[in-house]
Amino acid sequence: MDKSIHSLQAAGVIDTHTAPAVPFIDVIGLYPTLETMLPQVILLIIIVILALWFKKQESAA
Repeated sequence: MDKSIHSLQAAGVIDTHTAPAVPFIDVIGLYPTLETMLPQVILLIIIVILALWFKKQESAA
């Protein structure tokens, strides 16, 4: 997903706002821009919430 966003940024379709504290790791699609970091953070939050929910469901059974 982030490689697609990065491609749109390179084409000038989407603005680029850099995040200097974020490293550039092309292999995993980690680019130091706010536009590419936001979807990754959202997905990470969803994964954590689902993991906690599944753990709660497992302990309740």
